[in-house]
Amino acid sequence: MNASTNSHGDRFGNYERLRVLGRGGHATVYLARRLGEKKRYALKCMNAEHAADDKLRRAFALEIQITQRLSHEHSCQIYDYGEVGGVDFFVMDYVDGHSLNTLLKELAEGRWLLPVPFTLHIIRSVLSVVAVAHELRDERGAPLNIVHRDLTPHNVLIGVDGTIKVIDFGIADVSSKQDVTRAGLVKGKLLYMAPEQAMGKRVTQSVDLYSAGLMLYQMLTGVLPTDAEGQMQIYQRVVTAQFEAPSVLNPTLFAELEVATMRALQREPHMRYPSARAFVQTLDGLLAQFYADFRADDYRAFIAKHWQMPSKQSILKRFWTAGGLLSWLLLLLAAGIAAATLLFILAMITMP
Repeated sequence: MNASTNSHGDRFGNYERLRVLGRGGHATVYLARRLGEKKRYALKCMNAEHAADDKLRRAFALEIQITQRLSHEHSCQIYDYGEVGGVDFFVMDYVDGHSLNTLLKELAEGRWLLPVPFTLHIIRSVLSVVAVAHELRDERGAPLNIVHRDLTPHNVLIGVDGTIKVIDFGIADVSSKQDVTRAGLVKGKLLYMAPEQAMGKRVTQSVDLYSAGLMLYQMLTGVLPTDAEGQMQIYQRVVTAQFEAPSVLNPTLFAELEVATMRALQREPHMRYPSARAFVQTLDGLLAQFYADFRADDYRAFIAKHWQMPSKQSILKRFWTAGGLLSWLLLLLAAGIAAATLLFILAMITMP
């Protein structure tokens, strides 16, 4: 959601819309500020052509309700909501940074992987807010059974300071709101769907754990196992859920991490983790057991250095691609040879 601010934007109620941050089929997110203030927000507005669609408006309202109730460091806070000129909107935290999807693309271009403890930290942070959403209850104490349904790298924001935020509960399913998302209606991004979700079957909270497992697999190996050339091939991979062991693609992975990853990717929901909370506990255990010296400050420093390159190029791409690293080694070797040659010439000149 990184954006530059224009000096003047367009007026929208009590806000000034400065720039489009993202545009979807049903809503658009703007970088905005309240009139007379400098603080920047993310302003999400329903697209005008859907303003009269009652079902989409209910889904939009549901996203507001869920996000408001998620009091968690890895969710965005909502500051305002309402309607302007027949257009529904809400105002939330602006994350100065990019999506996890952007980070993964940059890493893939450089043929590089995040350090494993950083990967575990990101995924456990994502799952921690998902766990809170899954455990929400109504006023009578009954479980709401919220399912995000679209847990993908596009919906995980990574700030320049390392902030991790999960967004877009816009297609979330709540058991008491079946008029918003009916059984058999497939919603979400196919590449990160659980088999039962892709086939239009009844979904449970387990689909979010599966999606998190796919992100974990991708971050550990650099490969999204559901990806393929065509849509039909992707669908076949999604519904069969038969993936190579991560260690085949990354032999440095230890067995316990591979087991933890593949448990989330079981085709049958009952064979996955029983809850997001259980998944978090497993990842925390791996961090404690194998990376006891991990510090969140190290992760934040890494991300800050990555996002804040003056050239807007990843430090990874500049220095740590296979070709880039070789170039730097050759440059250092050439410099050493030149220095040695110069010293030899000087010695010959000064000899009596």
